[in-house]
Amino acid sequence: MRKTLTAALLAATCSAVSAQTFGVHLASVHAPHAPNMNEVNPGLYVITDAGWTAGFYRNTWRRTTVYGGRRLLQRKRRWQTFRKARA
Repeated sequence: MRKTLTAALLAATCSAVSAQTFGVHLASVHAPHAPNMNEVNPGLYVITDAGWTAGFYRNTWRRTTVYGGRRLLQRKRRWQTFRKARA
């Protein structure tokens, strides 16, 4: 319960920073399927305009997973140069 509350507060804090995207985690599929694995994984996440991500979900082992991080983007010009060099 404490982890869920912490994750909710973290998501709310991130959303106050001008959140761009909110999302919902719903389910997962495991191959091969095992009866002890949880495939219903409810959770929430937020991605800010600055690229910060935070969220939580109920994982395969029925425990709460909390995560956070920042998206890193490569400059378009550099990527095009790399592609041309390999061609």
